Amino acid sequence: MANSSVSQTDVAGLGVGLPGPIEFASGRSISTPIMVGWKNYPVRDRLAEHFGVDVVVDNEVNTMAVGEQRCGLARGVDNFVFVKVGTGIAAGIFSNGLLHRGADGVAGDIGHIAVEGGSPVLCRCGRYGCLEAYAGGAALGRQAQQAGEAGQSKYLAGLLKTSGGQLTAEHITSGASAGDPECLRLLHQAAWRLGQAMSGCVNFFNPALIVFGGGVSRAGDLLLPGIRQAVLELSLPLATRNLRIDITRLGDTAGTIGAAFAVIDKLLRADRFVWWAERNRTAPAITPTLRPPGHPATRHLAAG
Repeated sequence: MANSSVSQTDVAGLGVGLPGPIEFASGRSISTPIMVGWKNYPVRDRLAEHFGVDVVVDNEVNTMAVGEQRCGLARGVDNFVFVKVGTGIAAGIFSNGLLHRGADGVAGDIGHIAVEGGSPVLCRCGRYGCLEAYAGGAALGRQAQQAGEAGQSKYLAGLLKTSGGQLTAEHITSGASAGDPECLRLLHQAAWRLGQAMSGCVNFFNPALIVFGGGVSRAGDLLLPGIRQAVLELSLPLATRNLRIDITRLGDTAGTIGAAFAVIDKLLRADRFVWWAERNRTAPAITPTLRPPGHPATRHLAAG
């Protein structure tokens, strides 16, 4: 607000998306490996007290799913899944046009689905063989580091000398784009793991659309074919007959859009009529200014 023309009195509500399980009813952050030290923190109440407005707090992938449903590829689609592949992996689920959070608000935590039985790969959740430990951004960064240090990838080995010694998932994507065989293999392996996990979702939930977002999804056409191949091979034919799998067109704005709509939906409920009436009654009076036809402000109003 300090860097814009919006004052605090203009704000009617705040929408927040956090990376991890959220108890939606209370707006509290539940135990999450990413947000260390935030267990049971009353995020919603703290912000509401500070700003004096309504606050909606949700898992960030849920806000992304809402943004996609309102303004993205999922407009008009009642049953779809939005998958965020970043540092962690999670899914926002729309069923019959409604966001599905589950009994305790942790529906869609697919990053901790086991994709490898007896795996020696430790996930940050403390378990072994999780999807996130194989295909999450942190996991890909670790794989890039190992491939570069072992000389398995000339591209990554070269980057080690110029990147300060620390490689990330983005380096695998850039190496795959440059045609490096090891980077292509690592990306295809991650895509297969993602498709393997999503095939279970397809068989169980039968969505019409799966949309991928998050940092790793920027690999785009380098990632999608492997995901689609795994889903088609591991899912029932009937469940994939009309299934679309794509990358979000909203980029990093999906979560922001969804968080805003979550607040709008809350503030425009029928039971908020009295609140709006009181807010408008106490707001400073605005004297309308008559302007001739063709004035820039008149044209703006006429346009929408």
